[in-house]
Amino acid sequence: MKLENNELRNLFNAYRAYYEALDSISPDTRKPNFPEVISQNLVGRIIEMNGDREVDYQPSSGDLMTGDQKVEVKAFISDGPTTFGPKEAWNEIYFFDARDFVNEQFLCYKVSFSHTDGRWKSIKMNKKQTYGDQAGQKRRPRMVFASLQAQLGALMELIWEGELSELLSP
Repeated sequence: MKLENNELRNLFNAYRAYYEALDSISPDTRKPNFPEVISQNLVGRIIEMNGDREVDYQPSSGDLMTGDQKVEVKAFISDGPTTFGPKEAWNEIYFFDARDFVNEQFLCYKVSFSHTDGRWKSIKMNKKQTYGDQAGQKRRPRMVFASLQAQLGALMELIWEGELSELLSP
């Protein structure tokens, strides 16, 4: 669902307050994931800012749609692994780096090919298995972003870096 600026700001502030309160009470407690409704709205805005593509925020399947292209969004707030459903399908995938969300600083990366592309399927998940191997076994492939970024190199493009306020301006 597409959120208005004030709705997105309110959700973001509520998540940050919850995260900070939890961290102050118990710093070692596992923190909640960055909410997908926030990351999908922010990535949708980045896509719209970076081109002439209109974003469908309520597709029948997937996170977002641009025309007939299914868009997957993966957001992360730590150096822990990102997980992929073995049946997840996309035409392009965006990685939303929210590790500095407390300071409202973000990075957004784009990979312009699908989950069925040989380049994606051959990504090493560990020493013995690729993404394609694990997905084929109906397992949830998991990988830390730094490893994924190192394997993809220039195929993973940094398309936006900035502050939350830049995405919330009219």
